[in-house]
Amino acid sequence: ESTVKVHMRNIMRKLNATNRTQVAFLTRETS
Repeated sequence: ESTVKVHMRNIMRKLNATNRTQVAFLTRETS
């Protein structure tokens, strides 16, 4: 369980880092 939690936390951290740039990129494109 602990390894899964750590794994998920790492994935979420990566997603958050990419999401910020992607969201800024997408909002710039659509508007």
